[in-house]
Amino acid sequence: MFCSYQMVFRHLLLWLTCLFSLQTFAQSPNQANPAEPTSAPKLTKAPSLSKFVQAVYPIKAFQEKIEGFVIMKLTIDQQGQVVDMATDEVSPPNYGFEDAAKEAVKAFSFTPAEIDHQPAMVQIKYRYVFKLNQVNETPKVETANLEKQKKLQEIKAQLSTAEQTELNEPLPEIDGPTGTLEGILLESGSQAPVAGVRVVLEGFDVGRLSNENGRFRFLGVPVGRVSLIVNDQEFDSAMGSFVVRADRKNPVATLYLVRKKFSDEHKIKGEAPKRVATSYRIKQDEITQIAGIDSDSLKSLQDLPSIRRMSFDMAGLVFRGTGPGALYLYNQSVQTPFHLSGIRSAIPTSMIGSIEVMPDFGVAYDRVGSGVVQLNLVEAPKDRLRGKFEYNPFEISAYLGGPLSTKSTLSGSFRQGLFYDHLKLVNPSEYLKYGVNVPRTSDAHLRYTYKTNEHQLELFGSWLGDFGNRNFTTIDQYDPNRRGLLKDQQQSLQLYAQLKSRLKHELYHQGNISYAVIDYQKDFSQVKKQSLQLHHINVQSQIRKIFSKNYTLVGGFEQVSERLSYDLMNVTPMVEGDAWRLDGSLEKGQAQQKRWTLSPSAWTEFEWKLLRLQVVAGLRASYWSDTDQFLAQPRLNIRYQPAFGTMLKLSAGSYMQRLDPRFLDQNVGNPNLQHQQNINLSAGFEQRFSESISMDFTGYYRDIQHRLHRSLDPISRYESDGTGQVAGAEMLIRYDLDHRFYGWASYAFNYVRLKDDFLKAQPQRRSDFDQVHKFSLLGGWKILPSLSLNLRWRYISGSPYTDLNTVLFDSEQGRNIATNGFINEYQFSTFHQLDLRVDYAFAIRYWKVTVYAQLYNLYGHRNDEKAYFDASRPGQLQTVQSMPTWSSIGIRGEF
Repeated sequence: MFCSYQMVFRHLLLWLTCLFSLQTFAQSPNQANPAEPTSAPKLTKAPSLSKFVQAVYPIKAFQEKIEGFVIMKLTIDQQGQVVDMATDEVSPPNYGFEDAAKEAVKAFSFTPAEIDHQPAMVQIKYRYVFKLNQVNETPKVETANLEKQKKLQEIKAQLSTAEQTELNEPLPEIDGPTGTLEGILLESGSQAPVAGVRVVLEGFDVGRLSNENGRFRFLGVPVGRVSLIVNDQEFDSAMGSFVVRADRKNPVATLYLVRKKFSDEHKIKGEAPKRVATSYRIKQDEITQIAGIDSDSLKSLQDLPSIRRMSFDMAGLVFRGTGPGALYLYNQSVQTPFHLSGIRSAIPTSMIGSIEVMPDFGVAYDRVGSGVVQLNLVEAPKDRLRGKFEYNPFEISAYLGGPLSTKSTLSGSFRQGLFYDHLKLVNPSEYLKYGVNVPRTSDAHLRYTYKTNEHQLELFGSWLGDFGNRNFTTIDQYDPNRRGLLKDQQQSLQLYAQLKSRLKHELYHQGNISYAVIDYQKDFSQVKKQSLQLHHINVQSQIRKIFSKNYTLVGGFEQVSERLSYDLMNVTPMVEGDAWRLDGSLEKGQAQQKRWTLSPSAWTEFEWKLLRLQVVAGLRASYWSDTDQFLAQPRLNIRYQPAFGTMLKLSAGSYMQRLDPRFLDQNVGNPNLQHQQNINLSAGFEQRFSESISMDFTGYYRDIQHRLHRSLDPISRYESDGTGQVAGAEMLIRYDLDHRFYGWASYAFNYVRLKDDFLKAQPQRRSDFDQVHKFSLLGGWKILPSLSLNLRWRYISGSPYTDLNTVLFDSEQGRNIATNGFINEYQFSTFHQLDLRVDYAFAIRYWKVTVYAQLYNLYGHRNDEKAYFDASRPGQLQTVQSMPTWSSIGIRGEF
């Protein structure tokens, strides 16, 4: 209720408004001569509020702690009743304040206004204010709308006997703890409750009908994560995933339904269901807590079972021991996932909502045979301006985002690398033992979104710059080739545009276009250099047709165009098998060329759902102009739920791994090569044990054909007739993030064997990326609301390497060189490391500030990372070791 001084002020305002704005003229009944001047009617009594009704606080605004107001023009009749109203202003919009205020004002009563001491109809302005401190209890969606009740009864009458029975049918008895799942259906935008819509609990095929308040309830639901499905003629299909807990009140499961208009994705408070056999997702709030990574987005993935990041000074993500994967944004590949030398990710964590790792993936992805990392950008705030900043030993970054209008948002971030400057505090030459050249890094990103009922436009731009120079006046003991100026420079600009549209009923179109330009230059020495410039254009178009809740068909077309200009001086491209080469010899040859590559492709994908079975089958056909090669790639993903909490999965498909165009150069490569092809098979299961604990197990096999390898023939240089087999299994046990704890344990076993036909004495060998065992254990525990502890421990089989055979003196180069023995015959010692992180959070007015301290390699174990040849010690293996125990401090703030 309003305070007394507020009531006095409002009465005074009403008097002044009516006194100066009333423009009604009336002629006096005693006026005999019309020509005589008339007197204006006078407001002798202003209306005053006699009955105030407290509005129901909108649920969405209450949940998000939003306050607001509504300014209305009210027409009050001679009896003091509100007979008409019009809205002048609502702040903020789209939170339900307008409807709630109108519903309350309808029941207002006023003492009638008087004009010339007679009751009269007047119009006033009224400001209805919503304050959180006025709410005495949690608002509930309550209405006596007879039309909704009537509609609900009509819908029930139209149901079949089986469906009516289903509405009251209890769930089958479950062995173990159960809970109650209550939910509500709200219409997206207006937040109005949706009545008469059937909600199905997946896995049980039992439904409930939402009542006139949009409410529904399931009793006896097993604890853990469950999925709700909505299929209705008036609304888009929707699915939500929620966690049910036992013996306590669960949060209301809210599903926002979108009427038959365009929506990029259904607004669901939960996770979207998987469409592939195996995928792992990690969210931003987990990335910012993991110990030992300093909030690096892609470094956080190396503790998942399918993927590992290469050593410190090499960029790349390796899937299941076979080779590098690809990073995708807006369904298109990101050209520079890492800063130069692989030190940091090129996309800042502040711009990322979640990252999904897919070792098994559908036909929407191409040109990669090992795995895909899909970046999902964070949605910019729609209510107000929000920002973040972070400082740590690697970088300082800032993020800012907010609404431009009710339909558009703008967000951006900027980062400046600090590692180069921090190295000045230590001996730079000593640091060469832990990494190679550390450049100055910086990047900037900008994102714009515009959404209407039928269209959604997204624009994203990214700039990346790395600059590193080091001058060696003497021969580098770690690599005799490094002398003179060592230069590492890279710049890139990437632009993305995506437009999603609803063409008509259940027919959607999505168009994507991207452009990237990369300029790269590296001088290994005065006589060994390389530079390249890449222009990459990708155009996509796809249509999705939903025939029913069980059948969906997708078709698409893609055109990739690349123009690569390069200049190689005594350098040939690195290939698998070269990663641990120790000879360091100069590659004879020079190439300077401009190459165009065109690759059109088309794909189609069919999704079929039947009760607990989901089948996604697709076919992709691609043509590559650089190799004059046509490839057909069928793929299949199957998921089946035999019982609640258990999911069986199967994946099979043909995949291609494209070649770097430089390998096809006639001067430094072989123009007769072919793209690599993989046959990937996997099978496994997912099991949820409790409300928070789940397990994912997958076994896999991969057959590799047309694998690229180095040739002993100096004319051909490379061949693409290599083969390989990969077998393994992986497991992830995960504790879902809650208010006190999160964590997971992952284990992967890999058996990789490759065959190069020219190596007769070595019929099979290990891959550069082969790590037989990989185990990670990490977690975070919130000791106090403001204090948390995070640990990460990794145990990984040592990487393979090639040992020295003989050491010879090269008179032409004037130095010792080493020749190789069998490729990857030896193996480094086991890698293991423990990292610790402590976070302390506190509030300063509108800011939430987190200070964190990290301790890397807690017990100081030195891991061998890389082999090198020391000219002063011929015949002896030397290794670059991981960094010793060291600590850092960082700070992160957000408002």
